[in-house]
Amino acid sequence: MLRLSGLLATSFLLSTSRAQDAKFAADNLKYSRDFYSKIHFVAIANLDFGPGGRAEFKYDRYPDAGPERIQTGDGEFARKDGKTWLRSNDWDETGKPVDAQTSKRLNNWVGLIDARLNGEPASNDRAKARQS
Repeated sequence: MLRLSGLLATSFLLSTSRAQDAKFAADNLKYSRDFYSKIHFVAIANLDFGPGGRAEFKYDRYPDAGPERIQTGDGEFARKDGKTWLRSNDWDETGKPVDAQTSKRLNNWVGLIDARLNGEPASNDRAKARQS
């Protein structure tokens, strides 16, 4: 009986420790999201889709629904207030709207950056990545 109570106490301490670690991680993640929502944020991404190719881009975002910009080998794109993406090299001051396929690709890239900032788990399973 003594061994069993020692085992239960150890299990309780470990589960309490894990809960504290999870809360600590969640608190830190919330702080990071709050911090990055208030500054000019820049992400440089290198995506490898295996046989599907690669994508490399730089994403800039200003706070408070400010302008966004993506720079890639295909050109420079920008939008303000989450509206239409333009092919623009002056932060959406001038430019022409992109086609639907390019808009979807740019929105997907922004979604990948946002997912990482929100702490959503990434999958190394390429089959899953191609399905989404």
